[in-house]
Amino acid sequence: MPLMQVAWLVQRLIDWLTALATWYYNRKYGALASRLGGGVMPGDGRRGFLIVQIDGLAHRYLLDALARGATPYLQRLIEREGWRVQRWHCGLPSSTPAVQAGLLFGNNWDIPSFRWYEKESGQTIVCKVPAHLQRLQERLSAGRYGILTGGSSYFNLFDGHARTSFLTLSALDRQHFSQNVRGSFFFLLFLLTPRRSLRALWLSLSEYARTLRSRLHGTSKPGPPVARLRRLRASLTAPLATLLSPLAPVTLNVIFREIQTFAVALDIYRSVPSIYTDYYGYDDRAHHHGPLSDEALAALRSIDACIRELDQVRRQFRHRRAYDLFIFSDHGMSRCRPFAELFQQTLGDFVRTHVGQAVVDVQGGQAPWASMQDELLHSELQAAEARASPRSQRLLRLLRRALRRGLPQDPEIQADYDLTRRSDVIVRVAGSLAHIYFKVTPAQMDISEIAILYPDLLSALRAHSGFGLVLGREQGNAVCVTPRGVLRLDSPQLAATLPHLSDPQAALQQVDRLVRFPHSGDLVLLGTWYADGSVVGFEEHVATHGGLGGPQDYPFFITAPGVDWDLSGVTNATQLHDFFVNWYGDAATRAARGHIVTEAP
Repeated sequence: MPLMQVAWLVQRLIDWLTALATWYYNRKYGALASRLGGGVMPGDGRRGFLIVQIDGLAHRYLLDALARGATPYLQRLIEREGWRVQRWHCGLPSSTPAVQAGLLFGNNWDIPSFRWYEKESGQTIVCKVPAHLQRLQERLSAGRYGILTGGSSYFNLFDGHARTSFLTLSALDRQHFSQNVRGSFFFLLFLLTPRRSLRALWLSLSEYARTLRSRLHGTSKPGPPVARLRRLRASLTAPLATLLSPLAPVTLNVIFREIQTFAVALDIYRSVPSIYTDYYGYDDRAHHHGPLSDEALAALRSIDACIRELDQVRRQFRHRRAYDLFIFSDHGMSRCRPFAELFQQTLGDFVRTHVGQAVVDVQGGQAPWASMQDELLHSELQAAEARASPRSQRLLRLLRRALRRGLPQDPEIQADYDLTRRSDVIVRVAGSLAHIYFKVTPAQMDISEIAILYPDLLSALRAHSGFGLVLGREQGNAVCVTPRGVLRLDSPQLAATLPHLSDPQAALQQVDRLVRFPHSGDLVLLGTWYADGSVVGFEEHVATHGGLGGPQDYPFFITAPGVDWDLSGVTNATQLHDFFVNWYGDAATRAARGHIVTEAP
């Protein structure tokens, strides 16, 4: 057979297979979309965008993961298709709330940490409590354009003014996945994707067994053997809690991940103009096992497979709406040297020792997303129960109550008000960042005032090797307490004393902004950072973030060929908002954006 005829036959075969795949994908996603009650959105001629966030993956550890083959699809995009990987500076605090607010609304002013204290209301704000995030979003988004307007938000803290929000904490009380599922959705899901459904079942069982084994042996948290033995005894004396506690990680790391991936794929089929989803699995495991641990790399492999699926769907339905895919991380992770292990006392104990008879209230968290998993699972079960048949309602109610009894309740989630207002000193901790508040006045105190009331504390902080920076205010200026005295942050002497930072001057500008937040502490503490990239953390983590120093400062951003964004000058996520508005906002939005103040005074 002549070569030309062979080529013609091969091309016809490829065309036939492409048409068959298109027919299959249209049938599959069309059937699933109808069960979710959403049809194809009318075309408007504009390109859409899909943002996939890999929570907590530093640029440095992304490169290591690529070299180890843990992210084969990302490696293919970068090496074969020329996608660009850039390192960017996430700013301070290096945490998800600040980055998502900056990206979605162009405003992250006065987000001093993952948790902080408000003197005027006597309330602790925690960025995993839905009610707190709802109020926070109202403040941050007022008069601003959310880049997800008309689009979808999945598994985020803020919704970006999205039309549809599932598993997004600021919208948790408004929408639930189970409320939008119609009839035979899960039957169709299994029928149309049997291999994937069976794989999800296998991964769920594997995750459950791994987590249960880890908790039985007391290895899910770092610490000395005595502490691990104590946790083991506690698990044996509470068998129900031990058996039920792995359900939340299974839900987050497997079931919710599969649901959010399908939901995003369906949105691509439906031509939703803007989509943003966040995968938390890596962040959760890196905190407890390390940024390049087997557990963390396994989470990355699963996320990489999800990205591969979403990119294939994006390419399959490009005739409906062309999408640009952005893959990025909100912050990095630095290896943690826990304060308690280094100095044989917690930060709270240290403060109590040096404030005399004052009552000290300390609040931190072992895992930022652990109790959030429980809350999401409970919220979805509650919503499903309201719509189920009487018999199913009884089963769901029993399961939900068993989970509530068996799992330890997180006071940060359950309590809407701070019940420790009688405390004289408030300490709020998140990673390598801590804020200290003194209740003697509702206003922020100057360093000179603190020195009069608590001279021993300032002297101890000044001399302690566990604190990289001890910060406060004096007559409206941000200052640092050092062994040489109190120095303004713009002092050349101070910049010269900050080793192991790639750009000390830029770091001090970030610190200056943080200290000026209205709800930053009277004292702001940053754990010491070291030449190897590790930092002193105030929580029991293997890897941490929130403060300054090491890979936590530098996440990554991956863009396709043709997207010529230069992120080398980005020092705050609010600047990412400008990129998206300029590329995807209409003329009216861009014009209005020019009149919006991007920074509070």
